[in-house]
Amino acid sequence: MMKQTAYIFVLIFIQTAAMVILEDEPAEIPTNMQEDPPGKRGPCLQTMSNGMPCVKDLLGFPIDIYREDWSSKDREVFWNTQFLDTGKVETVPTFPNTGLGFKKMNMPDEMLQQILDYYHSLPDKLETHVPGFINNQPKKREEREKKELASGTGKMGMAEAVTYLREFTGPERDMILTYMTKILEEWVGGAKRPIKLEYTSIYGMRIYTNGSMLMNHCDKVDTHAVSAILNIAQEGIREPWPLVIMGNDGRTHEVIMKPGEMVLYESARLAHGRPYAFNGDRYCNAFVHLRPGLSDYSRWMEGANSMKKLHASYTITRKENHKEYQQLLRAERDAIEREEREEDL
Repeated sequence: MMKQTAYIFVLIFIQTAAMVILEDEPAEIPTNMQEDPPGKRGPCLQTMSNGMPCVKDLLGFPIDIYREDWSSKDREVFWNTQFLDTGKVETVPTFPNTGLGFKKMNMPDEMLQQILDYYHSLPDKLETHVPGFINNQPKKREEREKKELASGTGKMGMAEAVTYLREFTGPERDMILTYMTKILEEWVGGAKRPIKLEYTSIYGMRIYTNGSMLMNHCDKVDTHAVSAILNIAQEGIREPWPLVIMGNDGRTHEVIMKPGEMVLYESARLAHGRPYAFNGDRYCNAFVHLRPGLSDYSRWMEGANSMKKLHASYTITRKENHKEYQQLLRAERDAIEREEREEDL
């Protein structure tokens, strides 16, 4: 196999909680989560809403999977993601030129201006719920607001977050792809030996609102090998909302983005997300996903298919051996059985 297309397997084991902040002003990481107001710096404060200790995701962040805005489907997807994606971190190959596996940089001026012109020309479209990944619950929010209006007593319970979309059409996608393909090919292989990439998807623009969280995860191995997050706009920001990402150095990093900046990253192998609750009005991102092309793609897919089978077996084994998961699963099943018995009485 030629050197310029060889992929180096790097085993990354999550054994450290060290945090590296990529910004001039380091964000403070609380040593005692209970000292922070709910949702400000993390979604779980020592115990979950069901009274049990917080569970930790694949990067070690405490998560309350029994919040009012989480359903049994959210919990199912969350657990499957944690078990499956831990395997990706350990097995998916890295590219030869990416260093830490991610890089923050400015967007090309012309591309950014065209995106902004399009962004300002579109209305918001409510995004449907993304179970286990984003705590956007438009139906629950609508139901709660109707109850509040009927009761006349003001706000009730938790204010569920929602997300909106302003979607690109063909010409805008083509324009973004023209810029981003070259940038990503040179990033993964080097300017002198770029690795051929092919387009799989461009998603967004997604607009997060106050309270939004994106659970830590890895992307699909067969379609999202290398990606970019484009930060298009921010409004009413009350505190930075970092992208959290595992680097090739085995450490967890926090990346603060400004409008007009983008982050290139190996999205299929490096766990990433925004596990802190967003404290602001609006935060707009778009996402570009590519994979190795031509002959490189056939080799990548052969490896991807083997990895998917391996990750599936990891998921089963880890579920069986994860005592906390089994305990919570039994508790949830018991609660469902109790509710069914009460309904029968």
